[in-house]
Amino acid sequence: MLEALVGHRAVAIGILVDQPGSFLVLSTLGIIVAAIFSGSKVTPQFIFNRVIFFPPFLALVCSLVWFIFNFYGTELLTPVFSKIAGTLVPLALFSVGFQLRFSFKVLRKRWIPLTLGLFFKLILLPMIFSFFYLKVLSGDALTNQVIILESAMASMITSAVVANEFNLDSEIANLMVGIGIPISLISVPLWNYFLFK
Repeated sequence: MLEALVGHRAVAIGILVDQPGSFLVLSTLGIIVAAIFSGSKVTPQFIFNRVIFFPPFLALVCSLVWFIFNFYGTELLTPVFSKIAGTLVPLALFSVGFQLRFSFKVLRKRWIPLTLGLFFKLILLPMIFSFFYLKVLSGDALTNQVIILESAMASMITSAVVANEFNLDSEIANLMVGIGIPISLISVPLWNYFLFK
C-alpha cells in the first residue's frame, strides 16, 4: 500500500517503522501486557523467554547480525528469502481469515468493542500521529507521511496471533484484523489524500 500511495522510497521507511518499531514493541511490551492480562505468571524469566524466542524478534536479530557483519551469500540468499517473504502476507491473511467467524450474530454481540477498537486504530490514532508529526515535529516530509500512513493501517496480524496464543479475546482480535484490513484499504488512501495531496 505504501508503494502504491507514496512510491518505492516509502517501502524502506515502512520496513524500519514495522521491524524495529512495531514488531519490537509487540515482542516486548505486547508480550508482557498479554501475559499479565491472560493471568499467566509473569516472572522475569518468563518474559525473557517469550521475548527472546518470539519469531519476529529472532528474525530481526538475525537480519541485523547478517547486515552488520556483511556475511557472505547475500546475493545468493536474497532472492530465496524474497520468494519466502512473498508468501507471508497470503499465509497470514489465510490463517486469520480461517479463524474469522464472520456472522451477523457475532457482529451484533461484539459491535460496540469492535467499533471502539476500529475507531481508535483507524481514526483516532492517525489523528494523534498527524498532529504530532505535522504540527509539533518538523522532520522529513516523506518520513512523516510514511509514519502517519503506517499508524492508519489496520492492526497487525501478529497482534491477533499473540491474543490467540495467550487465550485473550481472540474473537475481537480476529475481527479487528479481519474487518480492519478491508476498511483500511479505503481509509488509508483517504488519509493520504486529505493530508498529503
